[in-house]
Amino acid sequence: MPPALAALLRRVAETWAALPTSARRLALGLAGVGALAALGLWAASGLMVDYQVLFSNLTPEDTTAVVDALRAARVPYRVADGQVLVPAARVHEWRLKLASQGVPASGNVGFEIFDKNQFGLTDFAQRLNFQRAVQGELARTIGQLKEVQQARVHLALPAPRVFTSQERPASAAVVLRLRPGASLRPEQVRGIVHLVSSSVEGLAPDRVTVVDSSGRMLASGVDRVAGLSANQLEARSAVEQDIERRVQTLLDPIVGPGRSAVRVSALVNFDQIERTEERFDPTPLVRTQARTSETLQGASSQPSVAPPPAAGASAPTPPPPATATNRTERSSEQTTYEIARTVERTVVAPGDIKRLSVAVLLDVPLVNGERVPRSEEELERIKRLVASAAGIRADRDELEVQQVPFDPSVAAPGDAPQPQAAPAPARRPAWWWAWGAGALLALATLGAVLWRAWRRRRALESAMGAAFDGRNVLPEGAAAPPAAPPALDLGTEEHPLKRQVLKAAQEHPDEVAQLLRAWMFRRRATAT
Repeated sequence: MPPALAALLRRVAETWAALPTSARRLALGLAGVGALAALGLWAASGLMVDYQVLFSNLTPEDTTAVVDALRAARVPYRVADGQVLVPAARVHEWRLKLASQGVPASGNVGFEIFDKNQFGLTDFAQRLNFQRAVQGELARTIGQLKEVQQARVHLALPAPRVFTSQERPASAAVVLRLRPGASLRPEQVRGIVHLVSSSVEGLAPDRVTVVDSSGRMLASGVDRVAGLSANQLEARSAVEQDIERRVQTLLDPIVGPGRSAVRVSALVNFDQIERTEERFDPTPLVRTQARTSETLQGASSQPSVAPPPAAGASAPTPPPPATATNRTERSSEQTTYEIARTVERTVVAPGDIKRLSVAVLLDVPLVNGERVPRSEEELERIKRLVASAAGIRADRDELEVQQVPFDPSVAAPGDAPQPQAAPAPARRPAWWWAWGAGALLALATLGAVLWRAWRRRRALESAMGAAFDGRNVLPEGAAAPPAAPPALDLGTEEHPLKRQVLKAAQEHPDEVAQLLRAWMFRRRATAT
């Protein structure tokens, strides 16, 4: 054994031998408590493994398959609330391993159902397998939405008929289980409807029904105007939110962030109006005017008729024909009048605001720790600013501004969003810290007891050494006795060292005995 180690062991043995019996018992008890605390901490360290979700929402069959695979590989796991948890460092590894083994099957059978050659299947079985495959693939696709936790698709595909008059349309139903606190927007519901209808031949969008796990109708094939109603609600909500945002951004610099609340209710007209107006001008306008003038002038001859000659007389010479002058004048005027007509066609687009109701709540300000309401002039000034920002019309809309003390325990809706901190590591439970504190307290108590015993031992050793060896060494805090002769006679009762030794032996007999035993052990070790 090395000399240094032997000296250390000898010193430890001397110190232990010098301790009184009570100190030894206390030291052993504290050592046992410390050992139990260390054992508890070691056991707790095994329980403090950071477990994360490997799979959740599994069917009993899939849960059994996953647990069997983990147990076969001796991977620690936990099963709680339909979830399988493994150590965080092995989550991704085992997801890949189990996926390569086709576990979990997730309950949805896709087109992999046709990977196996199954001879002898009837036509009905083939069509049923195809329907199951389409249902499974659609459920997997819909399940990719972050708001959807689980999806099931049911298709009703009638068999083809010989006569078209006997054919029945296909229909579908989609059941969604949403994640806690999540909801689907109307456009997402319409997207699911069109996804299903586009994936199945002959399936119209109005034949698809979507419900959630609580039975609430999200989209119904019977209600064909549901999409239009959803658009109207979206438009109304957009108008209200826009006005609220404008008013809120106006009030925040005035009263402070989180010191005001704005709510807007808008009555929006979604009727599309087409108006045609035709107006006539009472004063006619000349469109065309035409004038025609015609003059005819000419001469006409008429034969002269002579009387018949007498009997026996020669025929007379005919007279020359008589001439006459003819003049004809004709004129016409045609005027076309046009009546002035104005046609005005007006189309009023939907979305016109018919009425606005705006409510504004202001927090009562604090001045020197007391609530001091705002004056009527200040409220009236704020009201005029809000009316201008919201576009309030006095003959149509309503505006109300009130001040009430806000509850400070409620988070203000207008507070600026705080930056999100990185996710903190998993905290150890309180009992773990209790174990650690108990172990530290036990070690501190053991150290204090040993230190006190060591000081007492040193004091007794000094006193007894001075008494037996004739040195004038006293315990700490004792007054210095008069100079002693080289050979001290302990029989002299008046000597102060003798009185101190006797007093120490009477008050601490166990410690004096331990000290004497240590001296004897030291002399024996030195002699050997």
